[in-house]
Amino acid sequence: MKRTMKKLVSAALAATCIVGSAATFSACTTNHPEVEMQISFNGTTYTLEYKLYRKIAPNTVNHFLALAENHYYDGLCIHDYNDDKWYGGVYEFNANTEEDGGLVYQDYFNIVSAYENKDFVSVWKDSAKTLPTYTLYGEFAENGMTLAKGDFLSQSLGSLSMSYTSKGENADEYTVFAERFDGNGMRSVNYEKNSATSMFAINITGTGINKNYATFATLTEEGEAEFNKLKDAIANYIKNNFSDDEEATFTQEVEIHYGQGDSFIEDAELTAVYDVPSKPIIIKSVKVLKY
Repeated sequence: MKRTMKKLVSAALAATCIVGSAATFSACTTNHPEVEMQISFNGTTYTLEYKLYRKIAPNTVNHFLALAENHYYDGLCIHDYNDDKWYGGVYEFNANTEEDGGLVYQDYFNIVSAYENKDFVSVWKDSAKTLPTYTLYGEFAENGMTLAKGDFLSQSLGSLSMSYTSKGENADEYTVFAERFDGNGMRSVNYEKNSATSMFAINITGTGINKNYATFATLTEEGEAEFNKLKDAIANYIKNNFSDDEEATFTQEVEIHYGQGDSFIEDAELTAVYDVPSKPIIIKSVKVLKY
């Protein structure tokens, strides 16, 4: 009887956490949220389970969870494929268009500004916190952040790092406001390193701690096994389709204009070159398992 009552109480508490999380990151949050990312390639779906680190990168984790909860990442693709990193979280892939290599920009600023819950905001245009930028505060050493205990996460196989792109030659002119790391009010900060939106990198090699980017999630043991299967599937696909053809490659270089919707840089005519996979790698979904 006692065991049954314990199960009922646990289930009730879990349900309360789930209901609360739909609107806000409630008091039921943990130090290590968990997410499930499903990636499909060549007809097969691979399920990657991640552990997130709220104490190391609280703003980054809350930002990522908010986008995942609102299904922002569902259906996007890996738009830049390299041996050391895969970048995703910005574009859909449309095989019916040749423009931009089939990449279709997800209108980040319009989408997230319409979210009812704004608890993920960590950067503002004003010190009174009335004008959110909807960008992300860079939680890494080169941005002035230190940790009271331990160290930042190293980039490891399959780990996730939030990424940002250069804001151009005049980046030092852009000033925004963020809460101090020590919690003692607001401070004026440079926009360049406080401007991440939705793009993240999946790290392929273990390269230690990157002082310019916040690594905030690592694969579970089961997730690592699935990720290796995905890597092997891509490697076999490349070997079977491109190894004997010197002219054909798995990726094509595509120059992209970026900064759409960003009031600081939208007129800067900034471009980036991506290695876009010819066989799309699709992020089918990112689902929050635990807050």
